[in-house]
Amino acid sequence: MEYYKNLKTEPIIFKERYNVWIQRQLDCGVSNNTMNRYNCDYVRFFENSTIEFMDISKIDDEILHCFLN
Repeated sequence: MEYYKNLKTEPIIFKERYNVWIQRQLDCGVSNNTMNRYNCDYVRFFENSTIEFMDISKIDDEILHCFLN
């Protein structure tokens, strides 16, 4: 994790990366039911959360521990 923290890159926002992942799932032919489940889970767990608009390089084990508890 430390290696990635030290790289100088454009911030990759959690929500943006999730949307890229969702598009990849669609491209791979994931079923509509699965896609609905993914979207419901996103709304349930991540929408309006502390990490939704965070740069993923800033999400470390401490942030995840606080988020999950």
